[in-house]
Amino acid sequence: MRERIETDPARKIVLETGRQRVREELALQELRERQGVTQAELARTLKRAQANISRMERRGDVHVSTLAEYVEGLGGRLEIRAVFDGQPVPLSVGRAKAYRVAASKAGTVRTVR
Repeated sequence: MRERIETDPARKIVLETGRQRVREELALQELRERQGVTQAELARTLKRAQANISRMERRGDVHVSTLAEYVEGLGGRLEIRAVFDGQPVPLSVGRAKAYRVAASKAGTVRTVR
């Protein structure tokens, strides 16, 4: 496979373009830092432990729902699209995995999907 890519100039260009895109993409940590938010602040917003935020940022692969929750915790909105023949098609992935709503005067929390 590698030989086919390296001997085919068109495939080599596609591969290098993909590599460049990966280099340009932001890691979760960089995204959080650009928003001026610490792990501890994001953890409070998401009602998670700071260690969980740290692990999430180090992972190579996260669920879309987890990524959406992370981005929303930073004040943003996750958008995903597929591209066919150069035409973008927005994909509906729903909101972050759950909304937390105060359920009683006692301060308990329930999850609403």
